[in-house]
Amino acid sequence: MLRAIFKLIWYIIWGLIIYKIFSKFSHKSNKKSNFNSKEAPVNERKVIKSKVYKDPICGTFVDPQISESFQLNGKVYYFCSKECKEKFIKEIDGK
Repeated sequence: MLRAIFKLIWYIIWGLIIYKIFSKFSHKSNKKSNFNSKEAPVNERKVIKSKVYKDPICGTFVDPQISESFQLNGKVYYFCSKECKEKFIKEIDGK
């Protein structure tokens, strides 16, 4: 009987330890974020959606607002870097 009580206490202790470990990784946390005070809380941030384009050289998806671009025959191509843009221009000149 005494052995069963110790076994029950052992399982309870391990259950609490496992619960504490998994509760740290829970997405439903009420803890304050680690952002500095100048940033808005996550629920108050505005999400700016913009269309993304695929870099024709390396296949990386890029945001047109912050990427390199090149216009050819009325079509705009977007690149992840100057190197990809230059490579694209060299390929066009070679054709």
